[in-house]
Amino acid sequence: MKKWTIIGIIILVALAVYFLSCTKQPAPVFTPKLVKAVEVIYPDTARVAGIEGVVYVKATIGTDGLVKSAVVDSSDNALLDAAAIEAVLQYEFTPPADTCVVTIPFKFKLSE
Repeated sequence: MKKWTIIGIIILVALAVYFLSCTKQPAPVFTPKLVKAVEVIYPDTARVAGIEGVVYVKATIGTDGLVKSAVVDSSDNALLDAAAIEAVLQYEFTPPADTCVVTIPFKFKLSE
């Protein structure tokens, strides 16, 4: 009985070592670097109303490094959203190996 248990354990260990060495390891995560940023234009309506806040935009980066699409992930005020989207659509990144999504914060702060 013990002989079969030991042989079974040896076989299981050998199979585990084989499968672990044969499985493809995941590629390292590559975050594209920002190459070109465009300054966000503060919306006049928000400026006059004294509105400040942060808009987080999720941008899809294509394999050419250009922003393919962008959506607001969260926002302190909807009056700021369009300006953040307009700015991020002009951003350029180092080309990633595959299409990826990054979240970019835009801070809107009125100067004193």
